Amino acid sequence: EGKIISRDELQKILAKEKTEELE
Repeated sequence: EGKIISRDELQKILAKEKTEELE
């Protein structure tokens, strides 16, 4: 897996997962 995720992308993913958990 040579895919690099930037911190901004990581924050977006984490925020998305948190939002889905709340719903």
